[in-house]
Amino acid sequence: MSKWLSVIVVAFCALAWRIRDSIDVGRTIYNHRPGICRQVHGPGKLFLYDFNQKLGKDQLNALDLHIKGELFDQVFDYDPSGPALNHKISIKHRRFVRPNDLVAVGPDQFIYTNDGIAQSESGNFLEMITGYNGASVYYWDGKEPHRLLTGIITANGIAFDAKHDKLFVVETYHKRLNVYNLNKERRNATLISHVDLKSSCDNLFIDQDGSVMRAMRDCEGPTTSPSQILHVKFDEDYRKAVISEPYANDGKELSGSSVATIYNNQMLIGSVCKGLLHCEIADHSVL
Repeated sequence: MSKWLSVIVVAFCALAWRIRDSIDVGRTIYNHRPGICRQVHGPGKLFLYDFNQKLGKDQLNALDLHIKGELFDQVFDYDPSGPALNHKISIKHRRFVRPNDLVAVGPDQFIYTNDGIAQSESGNFLEMITGYNGASVYYWDGKEPHRLLTGIITANGIAFDAKHDKLFVVETYHKRLNVYNLNKERRNATLISHVDLKSSCDNLFIDQDGSVMRAMRDCEGPTTSPSQILHVKFDEDYRKAVISEPYANDGKELSGSSVATIYNNQMLIGSVCKGLLHCEIADHSVL
């Protein structure tokens, strides 16, 4: 009896540690910015942001994009005269198990991640804490999906570098970014390297020089969640990378960062919780 009790206690402790590690409990956050930052205010949930606005004393604004069509429809055409998003087509397939993110690789083609297979919150939680590798990545050719990757855990953000045919996929559970070679037909992905990030990563953005911006977020809940933005610059063969942290905050300025984009020495940071932040990059050396 004591033997089985010891096994149960060890298993419970291992599970508790895994949960603690997955939500980044106990991390220390040192607030810093790349330059002047301002909150962005908009009337709706989908924004069109103008990077030509100048940072100053007044608040920055974003236009609300009116969506013409049902919210669950997935493909829209952008109409700048509105501005508006006009529904183009709805795409449904049984291989859309639990889609998390996608990246366009053609006019009607995209690659998307399923972050798991469970169809309930409790099932999703069990997948997360047990490390079940039910996530997958598929290529949609305009008519049918083609499986690219399986056997990974919590496939989250995805990005594609068309210039170098490189595919980037986040495994939130392992707190790492995977880099793959993608063939011209988009039917085969070959692993090149893993980049350990030591933080729970969400969505990705590819800069013009091929660098990858990653937004990190910790646990979600009624209180604020820390925000962190990482900039990763790869070497020529994508096997090594230099990582910098241009922005970090304990959640009081921006709670739960989910994505970041850079344009002309400016950075726009989105959040899963609430808020949008625009920062000036005063010195490019922070990247």
